[in-house]
Amino acid sequence: MGLNFDSWYRKLKIVLEYKQILYAHIDPAPEELTQNARGVIRDTYQKWLNNRTIMRCIMRAAMNDEFNRKFEDAQSDETLQVLNESFDTPDDVERHKTSCVIFNARMREGASIIDHILYMIE
Repeated sequence: MGLNFDSWYRKLKIVLEYKQILYAHIDPAPEELTQNARGVIRDTYQKWLNNRTIMRCIMRAAMNDEFNRKFEDAQSDETLQVLNESFDTPDDVERHKTSCVIFNARMREGASIIDHILYMIE
């Protein structure tokens, strides 16, 4: 995973969105069912659990064998938390990269000031 974590994570979210289960990653877990939970609530909770399982399988299928074995018994949120802590780019590194790009940007000779400003905004 390592350096391509951001790419892997973006692609994971694309697949989850396509499968219409991205909510299972973004939204908090529904409350545990009570004994007297109604059918709709029970069905919604079961659907969420099933989608979390699908998400976990998609995540593991997209990992190399080493990580696949490491996270074999972990839930998807635990897996993402560990991977995020291990491989995500810290904010200060991103801020430094952005600052370098801004400070080193030079307007091309004869270029439009509007084009340069639009480039700087991006």
